[in-house]
Amino acid sequence: MDIPTIFADEQWQQCLESYLRGVAERSAYTYRSYRLILVQFFSDPHRLPSSYSRADVEAYMHSITHSSSHQGPPALATVNLRGAVMKSFFAYAADYVVQGEDGNRRLFEALAPTTGIKLSRKGEKQNYKAMSHEQIQAFFKAIDRTTLCGQRDYCHSRQLLAAKNGISWPIV
Repeated sequence: MDIPTIFADEQWQQCLESYLRGVAERSAYTYRSYRLILVQFFSDPHRLPSSYSRADVEAYMHSITHSSSHQGPPALATVNLRGAVMKSFFAYAADYVVQGEDGNRRLFEALAPTTGIKLSRKGEKQNYKAMSHEQIQAFFKAIDRTTLCGQRDYCHSRQLLAAKNGISWPIV
C-alpha cells in the first residue's frame, strides 16, 4: 500500500495514514479513490487541515475534473464522492487522539469545514421544463383524430394531462 506524504506535520500525516489504512481494509478501489481526492485537496503540504474553510471544501467539490475520460464540470456523483470523502476524513480526524504536552488530546478540535455541507440526491439538480399552453395546444392539434389510434392517443394524453394537473379545460 502506497500512502503518500501530503502533510509536513507529523501528527496529521499519521492521522492520514491511519485513515487510509482503514479505508484500504474495505476495498482497494475505495482506497485509490479516497487517496486521490485527499491528495488533490490537500495539495499544500505546509497548510494544516485545520486551516481549511467550508468555502475551500465546496470549491474543491465543484472544481473541474481532469481525467482521461472526462474534462469539465464534475458529475453529481463526483461532487458527492468528494464531499463524502472530505466529511469522512474530518470526522476521523476529530476522533483521532494524539499525545500532547499535557496529555492526550484530539488532533482536530475545531468545527469541521464540512459542517453543514449537504450532499445532493439523484434528481435534485434536474430542472424539468414545462410545456407552455401554446405548446400543449399544438401537441393536441398534431394528433390525427380521424384514426382509431389517433383517437386513443388523444384521449390518453388528455387524461394524463388532466390527472397531472387536476383540472379539466378545453384544449382545442
